[in-house]
Amino acid sequence: MKLSQAELARKIGVAPVTVSKWEIETSKPKGKSLLNLSQLFNVSMDALISDITPIQQMREQVGIPFYPHIEVSAGVGCVCEHEIDETYLIDKTFIDSPGTTIAIRINGDSMAPAFLDDAVVFIDTEKNHVSDGKVYVVVHEGLTRIKLLEQIPNGLRLKSYNPNYPPEDVFFDKETIKVVGQVVAQIQKY
Repeated sequence: MKLSQAELARKIGVAPVTVSKWEIETSKPKGKSLLNLSQLFNVSMDALISDITPIQQMREQVGIPFYPHIEVSAGVGCVCEHEIDETYLIDKTFIDSPGTTIAIRINGDSMAPAFLDDAVVFIDTEKNHVSDGKVYVVVHEGLTRIKLLEQIPNGLRLKSYNPNYPPEDVFFDKETIKVVGQVVAQIQKY
């Protein structure tokens, strides 16, 4: 609806100078004026006076399976338990593929400073074909680990960001390794 200040003022029963003050934010609509505005534009009164836009208010969240008892090791590894207890609710724009994404917590410092101890990482389980230089969660000999992966002949190189942890070469014919998925996001406290 396209209205001039004078037309809007007439429709809701206020002086044009009042509408002008609302537009330059020196005052806000109140009482009957607020009610008349909300009815005219078919929006809630809260939407008119809130600092949060209706689009921000209506952001959708998605539930990502969170495995709180599985801590992916950023170190030498930890045993993987398969127990889903919780769902991590996040803004759906945060994750591209919520249907194939899981969340687990990091334990250790081998991936610092990029991934800190106690951060929650989101893993897209469909992205399990290794692309050099990307970070993945792997299960290596029963231990769940987060590492930067590189392909080498007949295997993978597991690298850490922390220089105190040397790279490890894992060969497919000698050791068991499964790529769970690529790390696509994280939430961490500072």
